[in-house]
Amino acid sequence: MGSGLIALVFSQAPLTLRKYVQRVLESDGIIVEMEASPDDDGLVVAELSADFAVLASHAEKIGLKKRPKEGPPRPFQIQDKDSYEPDATGHIFSESERLMLLWQIIHEIRTNENDFEGTEPHQTLMAWLKKNGHLEDYFPLHNAETVDGFLRDVSVTRPWLSDDIIERLHDYFGDRIALYFAFLSTYTTCLVTYSCFGAIMFGLSFMPELKPILSLAVAMFSSWWSTWMLQRWYQKNVRLIFDWRGIILGDRTDELLFEKRLVEDIRLEFIGEMGEDEITGKERPVVSAVRIPASHRLPIDLLRFFGGAIDEMETFTEDCGNRPVLQEDASQRGRFSFIVMGVYFIFAAGVIFSLFAFEDVVKAWAADEDDEFVFYKVFPLDLVFQNIPMVVFIVTMMALNFLFGKLAGKLTYYENHLLKRDHSNSLTGKLTAFQFLNTFGVFLYIAFIRKDAAVLQTRVQNLVVIELIIGNIQETLIPIVLRAFKQQQKVDAAAEKKKNDDLDEKDKNGGGLTVKKYLSMAFVKKLWRQSRKQILPSSKTGVVQTMSVRDQLDLDDAEDNADDDFFEMYKQLGLIALFAVAWPLGSVIATVNNCVEIKSDLLRMVRNSKRPIPSREISIGAWYNAMHFLSMLSYVTNLLIFFHTTSYGRSLLNLGTSESYLLVIFIEQMMLALRSAYVSGTSKIPEEIMQSRAKNEYIRNLA
Repeated sequence: MGSGLIALVFSQAPLTLRKYVQRVLESDGIIVEMEASPDDDGLVVAELSADFAVLASHAEKIGLKKRPKEGPPRPFQIQDKDSYEPDATGHIFSESERLMLLWQIIHEIRTNENDFEGTEPHQTLMAWLKKNGHLEDYFPLHNAETVDGFLRDVSVTRPWLSDDIIERLHDYFGDRIALYFAFLSTYTTCLVTYSCFGAIMFGLSFMPELKPILSLAVAMFSSWWSTWMLQRWYQKNVRLIFDWRGIILGDRTDELLFEKRLVEDIRLEFIGEMGEDEITGKERPVVSAVRIPASHRLPIDLLRFFGGAIDEMETFTEDCGNRPVLQEDASQRGRFSFIVMGVYFIFAAGVIFSLFAFEDVVKAWAADEDDEFVFYKVFPLDLVFQNIPMVVFIVTMMALNFLFGKLAGKLTYYENHLLKRDHSNSLTGKLTAFQFLNTFGVFLYIAFIRKDAAVLQTRVQNLVVIELIIGNIQETLIPIVLRAFKQQQKVDAAAEKKKNDDLDEKDKNGGGLTVKKYLSMAFVKKLWRQSRKQILPSSKTGVVQTMSVRDQLDLDDAEDNADDDFFEMYKQLGLIALFAVAWPLGSVIATVNNCVEIKSDLLRMVRNSKRPIPSREISIGAWYNAMHFLSMLSYVTNLLIFFHTTSYGRSLLNLGTSESYLLVIFIEQMMLALRSAYVSGTSKIPEEIMQSRAKNEYIRNLA
């Protein structure tokens, strides 16, 4: 045991079923090592791996592209295996590729009605085992040596990740996670320039006579910076994907052929039937119906309520589980999601306007000198009273975000997307749309309707600081401390058991670990040492920190697409780009946060979460388009804040309202013209990649 890539943890499976599963897996060439859990908890662990022949056969089947010793990446063929350079471990396939291939192989094993009761059409063996309670979980296993290397080489003080580290992340996690860290590194590196400018502008702003002209400089620089940053990222994305897959990002033919090879991109949760792909002619799942499990379905009456929008939805019941099945096309499911989202948006807007009314009432109370209840005007109660609206506002916004996140996940599930990328892009669209309303829309309302520059600055800076602090504590610190606590509990319990075993029966301590012991300084020191073992590499602790299968079973589910992390960066970019004039120092805070974020995100993925399932990707998907929209909008928002919210522009140039609006339009059009010239003059596809593609095409045509 210990050499497997994937772990199956059986919970209530009888011996005969476990032996049957083992025979089925081994008949497909999978190596199975099975033993009981050492924790004496009734679990049985099976570690799965496969030899080169099995993996190579599947790699050839799915057209996995690999770069040979010479030439561009090409679909792998077993007969050309000697043309590929093995890695340091002697494998032709990287660790993420081996894991992806093995994961696909075990998910091609289907159940049948003769051997398994209650099977569903096209249900995988793993899904049936887990659904019926025989399998506690199954997941990819972390590699302790590789994780230790990441913790050693990724530093808070060096936010930019070298090409070597990105390549190692790609070999371990696959395309999606590697693209996220590459984006975060590029974004943070560009933020250093922005933060230096922002810090200088903030320092000079204490000179009142310079503040108007400095604000105009910030308004223009922040917009140009966002364009420059996204342009740099796109070029980086192109280089990475060309190096990994031999694909030019933006070439629709390349992208379409790549998508048709993505067997792993088909969602396991997709409900449909097998059909023929219109391009490849191969068998492929197609949309036919949506089966909604009882734990996820909406009331049928609610669906019928929207019958006018969803034309003639037929409901019927199948024998498998007596669950309703809805026959409708994708556009109808999308329309239903749109309606539900619209209702929630209206509800959220009503809550937000109620909060503004509450804030106005509190301000009126505070300004009322004749109020007989003056106790809240006495220090320090006056400070508490004045900040109540802001605290309520931030808490409510976070609550609305949380609730919509749950709703968006369920709606996206109902839409029954065939591909993971379509599912992810649909979810991304919902989250970014609501974030725009719930956060950016609120700040735009404060800036342009209420025209309160002081409140805008306070709200922006408070939200940035509070979300960054709470986010890092919630994502990284708390899970690490809780895991260290559990580990120390096990160590102390084992020590207590050994001590009792060495004593006579009458002298045994039956009290175990008490609350008093948990609060003792000795236990706190032990907890600190356990936490250090998780955070620090072996070069600091002297030993590589390993995790058993049982330990990894208790970790959070893997984040295989990093959508939550991209969402954080989307919110951060919106705050520092759209409202740069309100708080120039925001870029400095964002830079400091991201330096910590790179390390904390990596810690979360290797210490607090199960290992993600690698997948092939070519871009960060809809997140790029969402950030591009924010960049374009920033050209307008910052100028309007400068001229109308703060009135710096009108006082600086002595203009009236109508004249200032005309000037905003003129400056904005000039800046967009310069942006277009910059984007046109700076090719998104680097010249060396175009030359390399032309050379490869020339050689192929000669052959």
